[in-house]
Amino acid sequence: MVQRNLPAPIEHPKFDTPEMRALSTMQQRFVIALQENRGMPAAHCLRAAGWEGTDGGCKLTSHRWIHLPKVKAAIQAMIPGRMLEHTGTVFNAALEIINDPQHKDRARMIVSFMAWMAPPRTEQAIEVTHKFQSDEVMRAEANSLLQANPELKTLVARLFGKPKVIEAEFTVIPPELADLEDVL
Repeated sequence: MVQRNLPAPIEHPKFDTPEMRALSTMQQRFVIALQENRGMPAAHCLRAAGWEGTDGGCKLTSHRWIHLPKVKAAIQAMIPGRMLEHTGTVFNAALEIINDPQHKDRARMIVSFMAWMAPPRTEQAIEVTHKFQSDEVMRAEANSLLQANPELKTLVARLFGKPKVIEAEFTVIPPELADLEDVL
């Protein structure tokens, strides 16, 4: 249900922020109504803040106000406070589960609690070194490997047969035609 009896924004010390002071009184009440009536549509919160216009005007105004940068800033300024409101309750519930040796989720809660208290840090470093060898060096390494292992030499000869030299003709493309290379 929408909470309607909202005090004036000045009477809300937890909402006394520079972002809230930048808003009009009705906008302040709107932001407070959004906070107090979480999950309700913005138009309902605007009604709770005291808007007395038509339903269509209420929907339009709430939509416009939600997207105003200064209203967004005021809503964002409340997020840390909202998170801290429930921290004690969550913490106490977690401790109850941890302290109950018969609870089915005790081990899972201990692991979660430890991860929350001291989250694991991971670091990763990848070093890549590229080495390019000339064809002559690669041929020499392959020949020495084949000479050292006669079984491998026999297997390679059986798989690939006798090495063949492929005759080819290459044409150098001038730089002004380089972007036409794929067409050729």
